[in-house]
Amino acid sequence: MTKHDVALLKVSGSSATPPVNRNVSDAHFRTLRESALAKTLLGADGFARFWLSDLRRLTLFLTVMSETPWLRSGTLGNFLIGLLAQRSQMSSARVAQLIDIAVSTGDFIRYRDPRDARLFALEPSPEACCALEGLVGSFCASIATFLGRDDPLRRMSDEQRLLAYMLFVHAGLDLLRPLSMDDRATGSMAFFLVLLDLRLHSPVAAADFVRREAVRLRLTKVTIRNVLRRAEAEGWTWRQGRLVQLTSLAQPMIDSWLETIAAKLSELFTMMEQLASPGATLPANWQPLLRGQPQAMIAALQARREA
Repeated sequence: MTKHDVALLKVSGSSATPPVNRNVSDAHFRTLRESALAKTLLGADGFARFWLSDLRRLTLFLTVMSETPWLRSGTLGNFLIGLLAQRSQMSSARVAQLIDIAVSTGDFIRYRDPRDARLFALEPSPEACCALEGLVGSFCASIATFLGRDDPLRRMSDEQRLLAYMLFVHAGLDLLRPLSMDDRATGSMAFFLVLLDLRLHSPVAAADFVRREAVRLRLTKVTIRNVLRRAEAEGWTWRQGRLVQLTSLAQPMIDSWLETIAAKLSELFTMMEQLASPGATLPANWQPLLRGQPQAMIAALQARREA
Protein backbone atom coordinates (compact mmCIF):
# COMPACT_ATOMS: atom_id res chain seq x y z
CA MET A 1 0.00 0.00 0.00
CA THR A 2 1.05 3.62 -0.40
CA LYS A 3 2.06 5.78 2.53
CA HIS A 4 -1.19 7.72 2.09
CA ASP A 5 -3.32 4.56 2.42
CA VAL A 6 -1.51 3.45 5.57
CA ALA A 7 -1.82 6.90 7.13
CA LEU A 8 -5.52 7.11 6.33
CA LEU A 9 -6.26 3.82 8.05
CA LYS A 10 -4.43 5.02 11.18
CA VAL A 11 -6.64 8.10 11.53
CA SER A 12 -9.08 7.14 14.27
CA GLY A 13 -12.62 8.30 13.79
CA SER A 14 -11.90 9.71 10.37
CA SER A 15 -14.93 10.12 8.15
CA ALA A 16 -12.74 10.09 5.05
CA THR A 17 -13.73 6.94 3.18
CA PRO A 18 -12.42 6.36 -0.35
CA PRO A 19 -15.15 5.97 -2.93
CA VAL A 20 -16.01 2.38 -3.82
CA ASN A 21 -15.30 1.57 -7.45
CA ARG A 22 -18.21 -0.55 -8.63
CA ASN A 23 -16.31 -1.64 -11.74
CA VAL A 24 -13.95 -3.92 -9.85
CA SER A 25 -14.42 -7.48 -11.07
CA ASP A 26 -13.35 -10.27 -8.75
CA ALA A 27 -13.04 -12.70 -11.65
CA HIS A 28 -10.96 -10.17 -13.58
CA PHE A 29 -8.47 -9.69 -10.76
CA ARG A 30 -8.45 -13.38 -9.93
CA THR A 31 -7.11 -13.93 -13.45
CA LEU A 32 -4.26 -11.54 -12.66
CA ARG A 33 -3.64 -13.12 -9.23
CA GLU A 34 -3.31 -16.58 -10.81
CA SER A 35 -1.24 -15.34 -13.75
CA ALA A 36 2.27 -16.22 -14.82
CA LEU A 37 3.39 -12.78 -13.64
CA ALA A 38 2.25 -13.49 -10.07
CA LYS A 39 3.95 -16.88 -10.14
CA THR A 40 7.18 -15.30 -11.42
CA LEU A 41 7.16 -12.67 -8.67
CA LEU A 42 6.62 -15.38 -6.05
CA GLY A 43 9.82 -17.03 -7.21
CA ALA A 44 9.94 -20.06 -9.45
CA ASP A 45 13.66 -20.62 -8.74
CA GLY A 46 16.35 -19.52 -6.30
CA PHE A 47 17.23 -16.35 -8.21
CA ALA A 48 13.61 -15.23 -8.46
CA ARG A 49 12.87 -16.07 -4.82
CA PHE A 50 15.75 -13.87 -3.71
CA TRP A 51 15.40 -10.91 -6.10
CA LEU A 52 11.75 -10.82 -7.18
CA SER A 53 9.65 -12.00 -4.24
CA ASP A 54 10.65 -9.09 -1.96
CA LEU A 55 9.55 -5.60 -2.99
CA ARG A 56 12.70 -3.79 -1.87
CA ARG A 57 15.04 -6.35 -3.41
CA LEU A 58 12.92 -6.24 -6.58
CA THR A 59 13.32 -2.45 -6.63
CA LEU A 60 17.07 -2.78 -6.13
CA PHE A 61 17.28 -5.38 -8.89
CA LEU A 62 15.39 -3.17 -11.37
CA THR A 63 17.41 -0.12 -10.32
CA VAL A 64 20.74 -1.88 -10.84
CA MET A 65 19.58 -3.29 -14.17
CA SER A 66 18.50 0.19 -15.28
CA GLU A 67 22.04 1.49 -14.65
CA THR A 68 23.89 -1.30 -16.50
CA PRO A 69 25.25 -0.80 -20.04
CA TRP A 70 22.93 -3.61 -21.19
CA LEU A 71 19.93 -1.28 -20.78
CA ARG A 72 21.70 2.05 -21.35
CA SER A 73 22.86 1.76 -24.94
CA GLY A 74 26.31 0.63 -23.82
CA THR A 75 26.95 3.48 -21.34
CA LEU A 76 27.48 3.09 -17.61
CA GLY A 77 25.00 4.49 -15.13
CA ASN A 78 25.35 5.45 -11.46
CA PHE A 79 26.06 2.73 -8.90
CA LEU A 80 26.59 4.89 -5.83
CA ILE A 81 25.44 2.95 -2.77
CA GLY A 82 23.62 5.98 -1.35
CA LEU A 83 21.59 6.42 -4.54
CA LEU A 84 20.73 2.73 -4.76
CA ALA A 85 19.69 2.78 -1.08
CA GLN A 86 17.47 5.82 -1.56
CA ARG A 87 15.71 4.37 -4.58
CA SER A 88 15.16 0.95 -2.96
CA GLN A 89 14.13 2.36 0.46
CA MET A 90 16.88 0.45 2.26
CA SER A 91 19.84 1.49 4.35
CA SER A 92 23.23 1.93 2.68
CA ALA A 93 24.61 -0.92 4.80
CA ARG A 94 21.85 -3.28 3.64
CA VAL A 95 22.35 -2.36 -0.02
CA ALA A 96 26.11 -2.88 0.28
CA GLN A 97 25.43 -6.27 1.85
CA LEU A 98 23.05 -7.27 -0.95
CA ILE A 99 25.53 -6.15 -3.61
CA ASP A 100 28.23 -8.28 -1.92
CA ILE A 101 25.84 -11.25 -1.93
CA ALA A 102 24.96 -10.66 -5.59
CA VAL A 103 28.64 -10.58 -6.55
CA SER A 104 29.53 -13.66 -4.47
CA THR A 105 26.70 -15.69 -6.03
CA GLY A 106 27.53 -14.52 -9.54
CA ASP A 107 24.24 -12.68 -10.07
CA PHE A 108 26.20 -9.52 -10.94
CA ILE A 109 29.81 -8.87 -11.89
CA ARG A 110 31.53 -5.99 -10.09
CA TYR A 111 34.47 -4.07 -11.55
CA ARG A 112 36.15 -0.69 -11.22
CA ASP A 113 34.33 2.16 -12.87
CA PRO A 114 36.56 3.23 -15.78
CA ARG A 115 35.39 6.83 -15.26
CA ASP A 116 36.52 6.92 -11.60
CA ALA A 117 38.69 4.20 -10.04
CA ARG A 118 37.29 5.02 -6.60
CA LEU A 119 33.87 3.76 -7.67
CA PHE A 120 32.57 0.41 -8.90
CA ALA A 121 30.21 -0.64 -11.68
CA LEU A 122 28.00 -3.70 -12.07
CA GLU A 123 27.27 -5.93 -15.03
CA PRO A 124 24.36 -8.39 -14.99
CA SER A 125 25.13 -12.07 -15.32
CA PRO A 126 23.38 -14.11 -18.03
CA GLU A 127 21.08 -15.43 -15.29
CA ALA A 128 20.12 -11.86 -14.28
CA CYS A 129 19.41 -10.94 -17.90
CA CYS A 130 17.33 -14.09 -18.37
CA ALA A 131 15.42 -13.31 -15.17
CA LEU A 132 14.50 -9.87 -16.50
CA GLU A 133 13.54 -11.31 -19.87
CA GLY A 134 11.37 -13.90 -18.12
CA LEU A 135 9.74 -11.23 -15.97
CA VAL A 136 8.87 -9.12 -19.01
CA GLY A 137 7.68 -12.20 -20.87
CA SER A 138 5.36 -13.25 -18.03
CA PHE A 139 4.10 -9.65 -17.78
CA CYS A 140 3.18 -9.50 -21.46
CA ALA A 141 1.54 -12.94 -21.45
CA SER A 142 -0.41 -12.23 -18.26
CA ILE A 143 -1.65 -8.76 -19.23
CA ALA A 144 -2.57 -10.03 -22.70
CA THR A 145 -4.82 -12.62 -21.02
CA PHE A 146 -6.08 -10.03 -18.52
CA LEU A 147 -7.09 -7.62 -21.32
CA GLY A 148 -8.04 -10.25 -23.89
CA ARG A 149 -5.44 -9.08 -26.40
CA ASP A 150 -2.47 -10.61 -28.25
CA ASP A 151 0.97 -10.79 -26.68
CA PRO A 152 3.06 -8.07 -28.41
CA LEU A 153 6.41 -9.54 -27.32
CA ARG A 154 6.04 -12.35 -29.84
CA ARG A 155 5.96 -9.86 -32.71
CA MET A 156 9.01 -7.87 -31.63
CA SER A 157 12.41 -7.86 -33.24
CA ASP A 158 15.49 -8.15 -31.02
CA GLU A 159 15.91 -4.37 -31.05
CA GLN A 160 12.28 -3.87 -30.06
CA ARG A 161 12.59 -6.45 -27.28
CA LEU A 162 15.52 -4.59 -25.77
CA LEU A 163 13.49 -1.39 -25.76
CA ALA A 164 10.58 -3.31 -24.20
CA TYR A 165 12.89 -4.38 -21.34
CA MET A 166 13.87 -0.73 -20.83
CA LEU A 167 10.25 0.35 -20.79
CA PHE A 168 9.34 -2.35 -18.29
CA VAL A 169 12.18 -1.52 -15.90
CA HIS A 170 11.44 2.20 -15.79
CA ALA A 171 7.67 1.69 -15.56
CA GLY A 172 8.16 -0.90 -12.82
CA LEU A 173 10.27 1.52 -10.79
CA ASP A 174 7.64 4.25 -11.24
CA LEU A 175 5.02 1.81 -9.94
CA LEU A 176 7.09 0.74 -6.92
CA ARG A 177 8.34 4.20 -5.93
CA PRO A 178 5.24 5.44 -4.00
CA LEU A 179 4.82 2.22 -2.00
CA SER A 180 5.64 2.23 1.72
CA MET A 181 8.36 -0.41 1.36
CA ASP A 182 10.37 1.06 4.24
CA ASP A 183 7.65 -0.25 6.59
CA ARG A 184 8.34 -3.97 6.86
CA ALA A 185 4.95 -4.53 8.50
CA THR A 186 2.88 -3.25 5.58
CA GLY A 187 5.34 -2.91 2.70
CA SER A 188 6.27 -6.52 1.95
CA MET A 189 5.21 -8.58 -1.05
CA ALA A 190 3.58 -11.08 1.34
CA PHE A 191 1.47 -8.33 2.92
CA PHE A 192 0.23 -7.14 -0.48
CA LEU A 193 -0.64 -10.63 -1.70
CA VAL A 194 -2.35 -11.63 1.54
CA LEU A 195 -4.58 -8.54 1.32
CA LEU A 196 -5.32 -9.26 -2.33
CA ASP A 197 -6.28 -12.86 -1.51
CA LEU A 198 -8.50 -11.64 1.33
CA ARG A 199 -10.12 -9.22 -1.13
CA LEU A 200 -10.92 -12.15 -3.41
CA HIS A 201 -11.92 -14.75 -0.81
CA SER A 202 -12.96 -13.13 2.50
CA PRO A 203 -14.67 -13.77 4.80
CA VAL A 204 -12.74 -16.99 5.23
CA ALA A 205 -11.83 -19.27 8.12
CA ALA A 206 -8.51 -17.98 9.49
CA ALA A 207 -6.96 -21.44 9.95
CA ASP A 208 -7.82 -22.49 6.39
CA PHE A 209 -6.55 -19.19 4.97
CA VAL A 210 -3.24 -19.43 6.84
CA ARG A 211 -2.67 -22.98 5.61
CA ARG A 212 -3.50 -22.14 1.99
CA GLU A 213 -1.48 -18.91 1.89
CA ALA A 214 1.58 -20.63 3.36
CA VAL A 215 1.54 -23.06 0.44
CA ARG A 216 0.77 -20.45 -2.23
CA LEU A 217 3.33 -17.90 -1.05
CA ARG A 218 5.98 -20.47 -0.05
CA LEU A 219 6.11 -19.06 3.47
CA THR A 220 5.68 -20.58 6.92
CA LYS A 221 2.33 -20.55 8.70
CA VAL A 222 3.94 -18.43 11.43
CA THR A 223 4.82 -15.76 8.84
CA ILE A 224 1.25 -15.70 7.48
CA ARG A 225 -0.16 -15.41 11.01
CA ASN A 226 2.22 -12.50 11.68
CA VAL A 227 1.08 -10.79 8.48
CA LEU A 228 -2.55 -11.14 9.55
CA ARG A 229 -1.75 -9.73 13.00
CA ARG A 230 -0.05 -6.72 11.42
CA ALA A 231 -2.97 -6.22 9.05
CA GLU A 232 -5.42 -6.29 11.95
CA ALA A 233 -3.28 -3.93 14.04
CA GLU A 234 -3.11 -1.45 11.13
CA GLY A 235 -6.87 -1.58 10.51
CA TRP A 236 -6.87 -3.61 7.30
CA THR A 237 -8.62 -6.72 8.67
CA TRP A 238 -10.86 -7.79 11.55
CA ARG A 239 -11.98 -11.10 12.99
CA GLN A 240 -15.45 -12.38 13.72
CA GLY A 241 -15.09 -15.65 15.55
CA ARG A 242 -13.13 -18.04 13.32
CA LEU A 243 -13.50 -15.81 10.27
CA VAL A 244 -11.10 -13.13 9.05
CA GLN A 245 -12.10 -10.44 6.56
CA LEU A 246 -11.22 -6.96 5.34
CA THR A 247 -12.55 -3.92 7.16
CA SER A 248 -15.10 -1.67 5.46
CA LEU A 249 -12.44 1.03 5.03
CA ALA A 250 -9.76 -1.29 3.67
CA GLN A 251 -11.84 -2.93 0.95
CA PRO A 252 -12.50 0.21 -1.17
CA MET A 253 -8.84 1.20 -0.72
CA ILE A 254 -7.71 -2.14 -2.08
CA ASP A 255 -10.22 -1.89 -4.94
CA SER A 256 -8.87 1.56 -5.80
CA TRP A 257 -5.29 0.30 -5.55
CA LEU A 258 -6.07 -2.67 -7.82
CA GLU A 259 -7.70 -0.41 -10.37
CA THR A 260 -4.68 1.91 -10.33
CA ILE A 261 -2.26 -1.00 -10.75
CA ALA A 262 -4.33 -2.47 -13.59
CA ALA A 263 -4.52 0.90 -15.34
CA LYS A 264 -0.74 1.42 -15.17
CA LEU A 265 -0.02 -2.12 -16.33
CA SER A 266 -2.48 -1.67 -19.19
CA GLU A 267 -0.80 1.60 -20.15
CA LEU A 268 2.59 -0.10 -20.24
CA PHE A 269 1.13 -2.97 -22.25
CA THR A 270 -0.32 -0.51 -24.78
CA MET A 271 3.11 1.12 -25.17
CA MET A 272 4.59 -2.30 -25.87
CA GLU A 273 1.87 -2.98 -28.44
CA GLN A 274 2.80 0.28 -30.16
CA LEU A 275 6.46 -0.67 -29.98
CA ALA A 276 5.71 -3.98 -31.73
CA SER A 277 3.96 -2.23 -34.61
CA PRO A 278 5.86 -1.77 -37.90
CA GLY A 279 7.70 1.55 -37.98
CA ALA A 280 6.83 2.24 -34.36
CA THR A 281 8.43 5.11 -32.48
CA LEU A 282 8.45 5.76 -28.76
CA PRO A 283 7.26 8.99 -27.11
CA ALA A 284 9.73 11.89 -27.10
CA ASN A 285 10.92 11.23 -23.54
CA TRP A 286 11.97 7.73 -24.58
CA GLN A 287 13.80 8.76 -27.74
CA PRO A 288 17.29 8.67 -26.12
CA LEU A 289 16.84 4.92 -25.70
CA LEU A 290 16.66 4.50 -29.45
CA ARG A 291 20.15 5.85 -30.08
CA GLY A 292 23.24 3.75 -30.57
CA GLN A 293 22.04 0.28 -29.59
CA PRO A 294 25.26 -1.78 -29.58
CA GLN A 295 25.05 -4.90 -31.68
CA ALA A 296 26.61 -6.83 -28.79
CA MET A 297 23.34 -6.43 -26.86
CA ILE A 298 21.34 -7.82 -29.75
CA ALA A 299 23.80 -10.67 -30.20
CA ALA A 300 23.50 -11.51 -26.51
CA LEU A 301 19.72 -11.73 -26.85
CA GLN A 302 20.03 -14.05 -29.83
CA ALA A 303 22.61 -16.24 -28.09
CA ARG A 304 20.42 -16.73 -25.02
CA ARG A 305 17.42 -17.55 -27.18
CA GLU A 306 19.39 -20.19 -29.10
CA ALA A 307 20.95 -21.72 -25.95
